[in-house]
Amino acid sequence: MSKKLKGILIITAIVIFIVSATIYANYNKGGRNLGIANGSTNSAGKGQTPSTSKSDSIVPPYDTGIVSQESYDKQDPTKIIKKSNVTMQTDNYVTSLKNINNLIKNSSAMIVRIQENQGNTYEIVETSDKKYRSIDMIIKVPKDNFDNLNTELKKTANVISYYEEAQDISSTYSDIEAKIQSYTLQEAQLNDLLKKATTAKDLLEISNQIQNVIQQREYLQRQKNSYDNQIEYSTITLRLTEVQSVEIKEKNMFNRMKDAFQSSLSQMKEMGIAIVMFIVYTIPYLILFLIIVLIIYCIIKLSKKKK
Repeated sequence: MSKKLKGILIITAIVIFIVSATIYANYNKGGRNLGIANGSTNSAGKGQTPSTSKSDSIVPPYDTGIVSQESYDKQDPTKIIKKSNVTMQTDNYVTSLKNINNLIKNSSAMIVRIQENQGNTYEIVETSDKKYRSIDMIIKVPKDNFDNLNTELKKTANVISYYEEAQDISSTYSDIEAKIQSYTLQEAQLNDLLKKATTAKDLLEISNQIQNVIQQREYLQRQKNSYDNQIEYSTITLRLTEVQSVEIKEKNMFNRMKDAFQSSLSQMKEMGIAIVMFIVYTIPYLILFLIIVLIIYCIIKLSKKKK
């Protein structure tokens, strides 16, 4: 193979690699799920289409409220539901609980559920002749104070476990808003048709459609209101348990080496998955590359024969 042909093949391979890598990166970056929650999908798409025996009836087909792609392009990327779960132990129950309550008050948060065990239930940890107390709380905190409150709560006692999650519902929320607007428009159109109806059958069918549209819109509105509350007020689930003494165990060198090894394995696993996905994604481009190489090779070979 000539040097010129080798150069062309190398340049072609580099170009195809860069293009496929760029497309793959953009695909991963923008590949967000645009599906709506099961509840709203099922309710908004049941297809309750009233039948009509006359082809000239003024009753329009029932619109399921399916939204165009434009609604997704306008979605708000800030619709995040945040939750955390923290479990703690303390050997000074009263002080820790007092500090927790002060933090909740200073963060403009509120306790929506609380259960305190004073030593008379099976959940109490018993040691010798003393019964230890525990308390469970579900706290609602303004989203802007969520991170700070979590940080400060973990300072009030010894943390046993902590978990935090953030759920992005931007596309679902935008879909619900668009469907509500669609149903509102349908209701207005149906009300106009109701005024023009001349037969009892048309009046009944249009009235039924209006009722269905109102029910669908009200269901979606309730779901939207629920999302609004979960977005504006993040949820913290807290459990505080009294113990005889708090033992803060520092990890020895072996445990730290074990954690580092497990972390490395996890990262290698993620890297392996990414490499496999990239190879699968670039297969069509590799096929295209081979076709181009074959064409170039045939052209060069034919041109040499002519000479």
